[in-house]
Amino acid sequence: MLQSIKEMLSDGNTLSSKRVIAFLTFLAITVSYFVDQFTEFKITKDLFDSLMWIVIGGMSITGVEKFAPKKDQ
Repeated sequence: MLQSIKEMLSDGNTLSSKRVIAFLTFLAITVSYFVDQFTEFKITKDLFDSLMWIVIGGMSITGVEKFAPKKDQ
């Protein structure tokens, strides 16, 4: 399972920082959702929205890179 997560976060042979940050932020959203639902501590809407935009931005940049033309060096 750990190997499949590493493959999901990698871009070829190296880990993609955008994917790692988006994945960690997704985990933070998941934890904050459960904390908000099952404890007395409430997550503010602004914090939740900010985390959500980080995930959306990170994943969309990663997705767009697949369709961008390759630079020849």
